[in-house]
Amino acid sequence: MALAYVLAIRFDAANVRVPPSRAPLATAFMLATLVMLGVQLLPLPFAVDENIRLAAEALGTPVTARISVDPAATLLQAVRYGAYVLFTFLCLQVAARLGRARIFLETLFWIAVAHGLWALASLYALDDSFLGVPKWFVQGFATGTFFSRNTLATFMTLGAVAGSGLLALAITDRTGERLRFDVAPVILLYLCGIGILAAATFASVSRMGIVLVILGPSIVLAALIARSLHGLASRLVALAAFGGIVTTITLVYADRLILRVGSVDRDGEVRWAAVLQTYELALQRPFVGWGGGTFPTAFPLVREPAVGVNTNWTYAHNLYVELWSDLGFIVGSFPILAVLALTARCCVGAVRNRTRWPYAVTALAAVLVAGVHSAVDFSLQVPSVVLFFLALLAIGTAQSDRPVVGGSP
Repeated sequence: MALAYVLAIRFDAANVRVPPSRAPLATAFMLATLVMLGVQLLPLPFAVDENIRLAAEALGTPVTARISVDPAATLLQAVRYGAYVLFTFLCLQVAARLGRARIFLETLFWIAVAHGLWALASLYALDDSFLGVPKWFVQGFATGTFFSRNTLATFMTLGAVAGSGLLALAITDRTGERLRFDVAPVILLYLCGIGILAAATFASVSRMGIVLVILGPSIVLAALIARSLHGLASRLVALAAFGGIVTTITLVYADRLILRVGSVDRDGEVRWAAVLQTYELALQRPFVGWGGGTFPTAFPLVREPAVGVNTNWTYAHNLYVELWSDLGFIVGSFPILAVLALTARCCVGAVRNRTRWPYAVTALAAVLVAGVHSAVDFSLQVPSVVLFFLALLAIGTAQSDRPVVGGSP
């Protein structure tokens, strides 16, 4: 797709709507990350230390004089990150025009709603199946097209955030400062979609997902109330509508929520132990890391019984410490800083832009949802969720500071 785009603009950088130079920090951070992944794959002339030898032996592969203890996993990580960079670049170009940004956001929202409907249908109408096949994992909870209910919850929550942004766009006028009362059917349609996404999240019974599916749309709603609703009555109506949806769905799934809340302490202790052990792994190679995507290979070097003896840890359940163990503390922070650089642009757009602030606020809510969930789970290491998140972030970034010319930016 990137090659097709380059051909379409005839290799003329002047025709790029949102050039990488508009986001220099994010571009520099991600390019440096890709360079580091490449360095980790290079055969380097130094003696193999004991940790690398043990990791290679555990993996059953020959010892290689490379930083990465699993070159295949690191190469795959490099391909993923390169794809994320190109995907974000393409999304920025699409979302640079106001009309296309709205269509893009609509598309993302209804894709999420379709996934939510399928998750609910798979759980209740198709005998708790996975793509039509009897499910052998996480039985009794909604997972949709994912293997983890937490991943489904993150995907649903990002969709709910997108729907909240569309709702804000629908009920404000072109100045973005007054309510419109002629779009009741559209408002109802968006509310139904958000309700489906919230129901699927509650059906997954992901504890953090349930918190965030309430918190994420609430951020957009708070911005709407602050910027467009005037008078106590209108604000109370908006809060009541949102609170009614949340209360109804909570009551439906109250029994299973109570059971899941009871296991918070036990699960929290295990995951915190995994985080501490991963941090210890990062400390062993603080500057170069163990190689992108090598956590499953390197983690046994520091694993202790506190995380369980019969569980295979594919992820650390904390994106931040896993990045540090993979890439080192410096370069491992670069992907996070790249996201924060784009987030800063969205903050400016949310404050200064009078008409397109819902796009920026939607992106900010998406960053909060993804950032918080990444501290306790691995949703942002699943490519489909990453792409959905990056699309929302790109839409908010592209619309934060685009000039308006003749009503069509």
